[in-house]
Amino acid sequence: MFSTAVSRFQRNLQTNSPLRSLGGAVTDVPADATAFPHRRHGTLVIASVFPPQRGAGLDAVWRPLARRVEGAYLGFESRPDTNAFDRIYPGVTGGRVTRLWKHYDPEGTFQALWTSRS
Repeated sequence: MFSTAVSRFQRNLQTNSPLRSLGGAVTDVPADATAFPHRRHGTLVIASVFPPQRGAGLDAVWRPLARRVEGAYLGFESRPDTNAFDRIYPGVTGGRVTRLWKHYDPEGTFQALWTSRS
């Protein structure tokens, strides 16, 4: 079912959508030990489109996958907003990241993309 959705995604757009394994040492670290809490998932799905494709096209074909996945990774997020922050840093992780930002970056120099969290 998931592989069918990924195949459909790849056919509908000129995409780069690698699947990365998250096994091994990634799962040895407790989910609340770092800012990456998505350690229980076996696979990281990355979706990218290239010109002349646009974000709306990516959104349209990602929608069926979105119902089957959870979380996000900061390095692959193209729309940094409150919803993305909550996917990347859910629950207590988000609170911890926000507190650390306020402590170590009180001027918000490294938080420019996340203005809603400052």
